[in-house]
Amino acid sequence: MRPAGLEKAVGIVTGNYLEDATDPPWQDDPEVRELRAFFEQNSPGGSIDDAFARAGYVYAAMLAEFIGRCGDDLSREAVMHQATSIHDMRTPLLLEGLSMSTSPTDYLPNRQLVPVRFNGERWEYVK
Repeated sequence: MRPAGLEKAVGIVTGNYLEDATDPPWQDDPEVRELRAFFEQNSPGGSIDDAFARAGYVYAAMLAEFIGRCGDDLSREAVMHQATSIHDMRTPLLLEGLSMSTSPTDYLPNRQLVPVRFNGERWEYVK
């Protein structure tokens, strides 16, 4: 939005499911501190300003969880069973009250969003 002018985006409403690690209210959150430490240690050229990098961090945590559930059986069948049997999983940075789930007929883990409105500087939660 910055290239178009933030003032033109005031009032835009969208959905969010992750804590915004770049937003001042989240700076002291333990999961944001863990994210920052992870980036400093593992991605010196990366930035927590990149929303895709933050989402990748969340999905990597989810992947690690269901691969761990496979135990010693890392066959395609075992991995697909675990990947499509996620129920109400809590991942790092996921907003309070939200969870991720999958099924054999629906691979999309995120079905919940919290409405947010852009105020010209940051996203605010819509109540």
